[in-house]
Amino acid sequence: MSPLRSVLMMTACITLAAPLASHAAPSTASAASCSTRMTLTERRVTEHAAAGMPALISFVHLTAPIYQLRVDDAVAIVDAQRARQQECAVVSARAAAN
Repeated sequence: MSPLRSVLMMTACITLAAPLASHAAPSTASAASCSTRMTLTERRVTEHAAAGMPALISFVHLTAPIYQLRVDDAVAIVDAQRARQQECAVVSARAAAN
């Protein structure tokens, strides 16, 4: 299989596997959100955000045709994930105090 063909097949598979709505900002959460799972897009965005803003920007520009994601959407995903983690820490601290 040629390298171009395998890249095209991989891109098609990724596109079909990741729903377009997977990059939507998560809703406000309560204690139940501590157990929510991240989508593939959210996981990949947070992984690249951990490497720094330049890595996140290059990831977004590289995968924009696949994930239909803009930089401001990616930053919103990271902010929402951090807010969820902080809220889970608060809920855990309250539960431990009781």
